[in-house]
Amino acid sequence: MQSDKRWLLHYPNQIPHELTIPNETLQSYLFSSAEAAPEHTAIHFLGKNITYEQLQEEALKLAGHLMKIGVKKGDRVAIMLPNCPQSVISYYAVLIAGGIVVQTNPLYTEKELAYQMEDSGSKVLITLDLLYPKAYKMKALTSMEHLIITKLQDYLPFPKNILFPIVQKKKKIKWSSK
Repeated sequence: MQSDKRWLLHYPNQIPHELTIPNETLQSYLFSSAEAAPEHTAIHFLGKNITYEQLQEEALKLAGHLMKIGVKKGDRVAIMLPNCPQSVISYYAVLIAGGIVVQTNPLYTEKELAYQMEDSGSKVLITLDLLYPKAYKMKALTSMEHLIITKLQDYLPFPKNILFPIVQKKKKIKWSSK
């Protein structure tokens, strides 16, 4: 054993000391899964199932759009989404289009977001409609070329997809006891 890998002495027996990493892309695993088990659930989100076949179709559609607006190999595309189907779809779409994913925090301020976008060289930001005001303000501070906006309710099951926008509007109403 090499002296520069002393930590291996502390590995349990079932943990291999070396890993063989296949020479495949992440998106190739999606394609393989969609071919081998198209009807199996890839994503379960708040009561709605999305199959591998559906995930692949959505990722390919978004990848096509990204390429249509000029995303090419090596371009950075930022994703500012919570844990939702659109986050997974966007991730695969960027990879399929040849881009580099820049994950960003939806809780960042416009200034923090602008810094990350400029520092990373992101050309596109994919985000939720609920975060559009922040994204719009950030875009004015950067050389960002495109904003792609999605809605959370697009992947909610019925009746949540109907109720979600109503609840969001209700939150904006200022109630008075007078």
